[in-house]
Amino acid sequence: MKPFLLNTKDCIDFSGKISDSFKQTTEDLNLNILFQAISQDDKEIYNTIQHVFELCQRNSKETILYRQNALKDAFKNSEVIFKLYKIAEEAIEGEKKIIFGYFNKYPSSILWRSIELLENLEKPIKDLLDIAKTKSHNFKSEAFINLFLSIATTMDDEFVYNLRRHIEDLRLRRSTLLICRFTDDITCQNYNLTIKHSKKISFIKKILTRSDSHYSFKIHERDESGARAISEITGKGINYVANSTARAAESLLSFFKTLKKEIAFYVGCINLKNLITSKKASLSFPFPSNSIKRRLYFRKLYDICLFLKIDKQIISNSLNIGGKNPVLLTGANQGGKSTFLRSIGIAQMMMQAGMPVPAECFSSEVYDGIFTHFKREEDMAMKSGKLDEELRRLSAIVDGMSSRSLILLNESFASTNESEASEIADQVIRSMTDRGVRVLFVTHLYEFAHRRYTQDPTNTCFLRAERKEDGLRTFRMIEQAPLSTSYGNDIYNEVFGKK
Repeated sequence: MKPFLLNTKDCIDFSGKISDSFKQTTEDLNLNILFQAISQDDKEIYNTIQHVFELCQRNSKETILYRQNALKDAFKNSEVIFKLYKIAEEAIEGEKKIIFGYFNKYPSSILWRSIELLENLEKPIKDLLDIAKTKSHNFKSEAFINLFLSIATTMDDEFVYNLRRHIEDLRLRRSTLLICRFTDDITCQNYNLTIKHSKKISFIKKILTRSDSHYSFKIHERDESGARAISEITGKGINYVANSTARAAESLLSFFKTLKKEIAFYVGCINLKNLITSKKASLSFPFPSNSIKRRLYFRKLYDICLFLKIDKQIISNSLNIGGKNPVLLTGANQGGKSTFLRSIGIAQMMMQAGMPVPAECFSSEVYDGIFTHFKREEDMAMKSGKLDEELRRLSAIVDGMSSRSLILLNESFASTNESEASEIADQVIRSMTDRGVRVLFVTHLYEFAHRRYTQDPTNTCFLRAERKEDGLRTFRMIEQAPLSTSYGNDIYNEVFGKK
């Protein structure tokens, strides 16, 4: 039994390590700020969100819509979602209370631990069944309907009753009968443990009834070898029962562990929605596209990580880029280009994770790879030049790309002179776009941008950070041709004053 709350046919493996490439993307897009806001200091939620974001590139349009529908249910029934998370948490915490040390190799110890685990899971199972019975009618999504149906049919009242009965039987408090077969060399085989449910017999009947003759023996209290032999025989007898009970207990516990991981995603999204709503900002469900015709459209898109960091309203952008490729962002220094680039990357990953995005409206195609290549600060420990380091990082990214990938480049190739950097950029960007990769590139390389503007003005989207005549930056991106200046003198005058 599996929850299937994030995918229709399989469950995410949350045990793997976060890859170095995703750690790089996390740093470039400042995703840790978003993860912290979502998790609210809950390590389980933080770990879940990290994995969901890293694996979002594997999601299809159908998976995204599946999660969106489930998330809409979660927003409407947040109390139930938090309760499900708490139930799963209590089930897992129960395992930690069971002492299981040196003697875990003995069947009797395995059986004891499994019984304790089953007993600890009894209440969470009952609580889950109660929710399935009383709250399932409030959910409309496929994910939660199937979850509650599975609970109601698999963990029904009969299941709970049998679970309690089996727990009592397995404690071996009643009379037990160990059956085996003797071989020719007087060794025992084919052990079978039988639990005898004794019937109530009246006192008179006990006196009048003649018991069957049988052989019996007792082990002397000082006979250590005999006691050890009996213990070994008993262990062989309960070995099958112990292993079966252990498998049943671990299977139920595994369900609760997976449930907690998957519910953690929805708890985190509720946390984020409540936080953003309290700050008077907007989140909306995006429209993923699988169409051959490329699509990128958004209205009032903002950088949610910057918004969470500075705790005040920030400038948003609205554009319809469509299928133009590449997208080149030029213009004034400190005009918001890098922030704008991050806002697209973050929104794209949130959409593919199945989450609402920081915009009034957002629509984009679904990519099978989302990559970032941002300018790095000078590293004194580097054994080669900065350009070599940039190109090595880019080469590793290119190796993992396909024709359905997205790459965000932020001031790449700026570590050499403009002529050389422009030539490198032209060849790299052209090879990527010819392959079908969607490219968004923030650059101060006017020679490269101008060359692109003269050679391919139709297919390329040219955006420029808006600057008023008085030098005011609006932090909005507008569709305009590249300029030969980035107005660095504005920054100089702001810092040192006009001469």
